[in-house]
Amino acid sequence: MRTLDLEEKAPLYAQFLDILKLIATMRVFAKQIASAPMNYQLVDKSQRSFGLMYVIEKWLGVVLDFTVACLATLVVSVAVALRKTVSPGFTGVSLTQVVSFTPYFNVMILLWAQLQRAMAAV
Repeated sequence: MRTLDLEEKAPLYAQFLDILKLIATMRVFAKQIASAPMNYQLVDKSQRSFGLMYVIEKWLGVVLDFTVACLATLVVSVAVALRKTVSPGFTGVSLTQVVSFTPYFNVMILLWAQLQRAMAAV
């Protein structure tokens, strides 16, 4: 997906560089408006992959939340199955730790995905 993102942005960057080289000529001959539709198309095309990357990151967050919910369900079911041997205090502490760990885990994974995307852009 990162490669697709970079491939979609390459023509846009190439056009920006061409416009920067020819800006004086374009102003003299009033050709600014002629290059605008192509620029709009390239910007739209480059944003599609960014939108997909955003959706993938959100989906990753949902999957992580579901994984933590399954882990919490597992803790509760083990506590119920072993209710005569497991202390309720330890069960509460373990459940609290699982639930409080969720935001840190989500942020860590999502920042890792953003770091990979940023490193691929270099």
